Amino acid sequence: MRGALLWLGLCALLACSGTRSERCEQTCQREADCAEEIDDDEYAVNQGECVRECNELERQARGPELVSQHVSCTKAATSCWEVLQCP
Repeated sequence: MRGALLWLGLCALLACSGTRSERCEQTCQREADCAEEIDDDEYAVNQGECVRECNELERQARGPELVSQHVSCTKAATSCWEVLQCP
């Protein structure tokens, strides 16, 4: 029990309490929608995992720049195939 409480306390202090980026939420939603529309296992997108990874990347040194490039690519995409090809 004490271990679980300690874990919850650490989680609250670390990444679990981090703010969620709106641009990460929107971009991952679009990617998940496109993956579902295309219905190809190669392009499966776990939206929750995508958002977590995106938010984590934004907290790293070059992360905001990389996230911005990816967001720009997905916004410029005119098809789901293009969205899922963004680096």
